[in-house]
Amino acid sequence: YLSWDLDGGHNIVIGGAYDEIKGKDETGVGYIDKVSYDNSALYGEGFFKTPFGNLTMGARYVEHSYCGYKLVPRFALTNVFGNYHVKLLYSQSYRAASVMNIGYNEDIKPEHTTIYELEVGAKVSDSLSVTANAFDVEVQDPIVYSYSGSSNYTNFKRTGSRGIELAANYKKDIYDVGLTYSWYEAADNKVDEYTIPNEKDLLLGFPAHKVSLYASVNPAKDLFITPTVIYYSPKYAVTSYGSDYGYEKLGSSILTNISLLKRNAFDTKGLDLSFSIYNLFNENFDFVEPYLGWYAPIPGPSRSFIFTASYRF
Repeated sequence: YLSWDLDGGHNIVIGGAYDEIKGKDETGVGYIDKVSYDNSALYGEGFFKTPFGNLTMGARYVEHSYCGYKLVPRFALTNVFGNYHVKLLYSQSYRAASVMNIGYNEDIKPEHTTIYELEVGAKVSDSLSVTANAFDVEVQDPIVYSYSGSSNYTNFKRTGSRGIELAANYKKDIYDVGLTYSWYEAADNKVDEYTIPNEKDLLLGFPAHKVSLYASVNPAKDLFITPTVIYYSPKYAVTSYGSDYGYEKLGSSILTNISLLKRNAFDTKGLDLSFSIYNLFNENFDFVEPYLGWYAPIPGPSRSFIFTASYRF
């Protein structure tokens, strides 16, 4: 890529990329044992300081030898007003079909995602800052895996989500504490595999609410104690398959972790030692499929003890 710094603090970047995707069938079964697709892109981005704030605008032109071409733009505007800041974002992205997608469905189309985002924040004091973020995500022609006697990939009309995230951070003396809350709801979802009966605002496999609490305490030189607690609200999973799907509401989960870090251990500059316990209370936490894939929920990791040693040169 090429980058130019302009007078006034502006900047322009242009570039390109090319890759070749190859696939080979090692089984010797089928009509085609080799495939190859080309993927090329041209992109440009400009950063400009304006009276309204810092403006970033760019675009990426993508051409796939099987899926065709697409132009996806991106715009962002950020500004700071004293102790307040604001960010506006509009962006699009493009996902070409993979070798596997095309192998199962020759008529598969690429995905096209559009994102709107607004963030506002304030520095309440020298120790406390807060932010609020709202987003809306829409996916056109989502590529969805399904199984009905055999595997397949299909384009649906659209899916999406919208939601908010609230965050607060307090940092003073030996304490650093962060609290985050996030919420989402399904937005114009037309994918049957993602839908939960009688729960149109939720997507299969995803909790609607999440709360994260992070704290770090520095009680002595180069010593840090860091506990974290994460709460997930109930979510839905398909736990039985047959003529009808068996949907089950799984309970909420609370995951607790704690770590101890000692920098410059044993008076050796650069030597860091840490000991961590993940899932401290051995909470049952399952990873569930967010689509109808005919697999049962996968148990998450149980209580884990991890010791690491690293050296910083």
